[in-house]
Amino acid sequence: MLGVTTPPKAAERLPSPHTRPPLKGPLASKREQLTVSIPADELECGSAATIHVAVAGRILKGEDKHAVLRATVGGERLLLCLVADGHGGNAASTHAAAYLLRYVVEEADGDASGPGLEEACARAFDRVHHEVIAVSGCTAGCTATVCIVNEAREEIICANVGDSAAALLTSTLTHSCGADASTSTPTPESSPEQFRSPDSVRSSINFSSSSRSTSPPLWARRSRRKEGEEPGPLTVVLTCDHRLQTNGSERDRVSGCGGVLHRVRAPDGQPYGPLRAWPGGLAIARCLGDADCLSIVSPQPATRTHPFSSQSSILIVASDGVWDMATTNRVVGLANKSSSPKSAASRIVGAAAITGVHDDIT
Repeated sequence: MLGVTTPPKAAERLPSPHTRPPLKGPLASKREQLTVSIPADELECGSAATIHVAVAGRILKGEDKHAVLRATVGGERLLLCLVADGHGGNAASTHAAAYLLRYVVEEADGDASGPGLEEACARAFDRVHHEVIAVSGCTAGCTATVCIVNEAREEIICANVGDSAAALLTSTLTHSCGADASTSTPTPESSPEQFRSPDSVRSSINFSSSSRSTSPPLWARRSRRKEGEEPGPLTVVLTCDHRLQTNGSERDRVSGCGGVLHRVRAPDGQPYGPLRAWPGGLAIARCLGDADCLSIVSPQPATRTHPFSSQSSILIVASDGVWDMATTNRVVGLANKSSSPKSAASRIVGAAAITGVHDDIT
């Protein structure tokens, strides 16, 4: 394990992954490039935990963006991460990556509690949305998933619009199903098996507290179990999938706004592709931006506060390309069998890329 870095100043942005050279190997021969970076091998967050951060991605269209931010809110150290998957260009996702996390810190106004940060996320999402649609001639939009780690409270706050999902692996069941989990309860549409694989594995983050437990972190454990051994890691999907194809409440909301729902029709009259909302033809109407579809678009995020094990946890945040190509169990299995966060991030992105998906992967 590498040494802990000097604690950064509040709201210090981590280095961009695009400053690192692309990986070599079979994928390097393709036009798209696969890159892996470690914004911080270990950074201090709170008094006892060590957080390992790794980001991997493949740039194809340039619409996937991400950001990682370290900040202090109300005297509590936080790690914030964002995955934004753009459509109609990268203007919305680029703006979200530049400002959304900073707006969350501003809107928190010193309140690092779960409910306080959830409300801060909602206000920050609304700010970014209105800034994007205010740009003359800009009709781009994006999904956005924000995860905030508060090690002192042992909480992860998640807010999302769209289908970029976040999954949490914990080594024990102690904190995963407690009554402390607050706010929005995921709808049936957001069950783990609804999220299927590749587009953009943005971030793989491991939290381990060596001073509280002598057991090895999840990175050092294997998912193989023999009879009589304790169960493996528990997986919890923290986000809500807002795709109209699978989310009934979103279909009701869009219809209530006067939107028309139907699939695109081929020249022969047969429908194909996912269910879409019109005007605009959006497959997801809960997003940021999309100025030409304002009558049906909502920037209001689904929010959730969930406890995590102080012993060891893994958080995977990825855009839909990853989840559309593999089940949640497949993705978290790759992470749990990896030797490090860097290895986990690159393996997940590689697994998505090898399927031939024509999209950015983060």
